[in-house]
Amino acid sequence: MQTHNASLDPNWVTSGLLDFEFKKYILLDYMQKCQAAFHATKLYPPLGDLCLHYKNMIDLQNGLEQLEHHFPKTLTGMDAQKIEMVYQEFPLKNQEIETIQEIIAFALPLVKKAIADGKDIYEFVEQHIAIEPIGLMPLYKNEGYLLIHTSTAADVFVYKYHHSYLVLQNERFRQLQMEYVTHTTLSFTNTLENIKLDLIRQDPSLPQPATFDCVCGIGVPLEETLVPIAQRAALQHLSHLD
Repeated sequence: MQTHNASLDPNWVTSGLLDFEFKKYILLDYMQKCQAAFHATKLYPPLGDLCLHYKNMIDLQNGLEQLEHHFPKTLTGMDAQKIEMVYQEFPLKNQEIETIQEIIAFALPLVKKAIADGKDIYEFVEQHIAIEPIGLMPLYKNEGYLLIHTSTAADVFVYKYHHSYLVLQNERFRQLQMEYVTHTTLSFTNTLENIKLDLIRQDPSLPQPATFDCVCGIGVPLEETLVPIAQRAALQHLSHLD
């Protein structure tokens, strides 16, 4: 089974057949695939998708509550003494809405627990990541290289990074964009310092690039786990250097 292929329609609660048992089957199948991915220490995309599904369900739940509060009423008569119209609310608790609420009530605890499991794995991996500069550190550190690898293998994956700020609603947020450059192998002759020198020769536009050794002390999948966590760890590291 391809555990990293777990996917679920963002609108899975309301799209298609609106039946509790059917939705329960879909969710449990998806959750099983997510748990299998986590068991293989493959965090992404499942962890990010689970957070999105949780938010979508909370928004839907709140939307139903707002709908109930503002639900249209129908005129049923007039109170002659008070000289005012008499209205009656439409019954909101119809079968479809009850089914949606039942699905959400069942799904939220399961998704929340899976997110917590994923975050535990994330924090465990993050604790085993160390970032150190390779060679002299230039004053300009907004561009450079990350040499990502594990201590359990000789493979080194080189990424070029660009550190910048994103402005949203008058607030600045740091972001780190990464671009894959190459793959190489550590050896007695091909050290991290030599890899940096090769990168300088290949790209003269960065004659003295900020270059960081990003090593994980445990073996984990590269694309699904190590690179996303290393990217965030590098962003935090660069922010502390400012």
